[in-house]
Amino acid sequence: MSWQDYIDTNLIGTGKISQAAILSKDGNSIWAHSKGFEPSVNERKALADIYNNPQKAYEDGITLDGKKYMLLNIEENLILAKLGANGAITAQTKQTILITIILAPIQMAEAFPVVANIADYLISYGY
Repeated sequence: MSWQDYIDTNLIGTGKISQAAILSKDGNSIWAHSKGFEPSVNERKALADIYNNPQKAYEDGITLDGKKYMLLNIEENLILAKLGANGAITAQTKQTILITIILAPIQMAEAFPVVANIADYLISYGY
């Protein structure tokens, strides 16, 4: 399965995720992304840094695709953030960072298991 298949089928294809991207763990490169969603290099690197220094994100929030999200929670390798009625869930694996955007009326609680399961799957295969 290609990285783009994970985006198209396993994330967007569930109907629970509106936009998504898979990055290298350091944020330097985008391995796959949904149409019209391509976080900037500064956004990608800032997100990668959050996993090393989460406190700063609680103060500054997270910017994705030019929109600033308020950090809600960091749970091990998962970050939850909110922007009005919309949300973002990111997950760090051994080699990747998954970024997902959830647009209302979909709730983050509906999307969370989708993201967590893909992250766990990738981790189980060394990614």
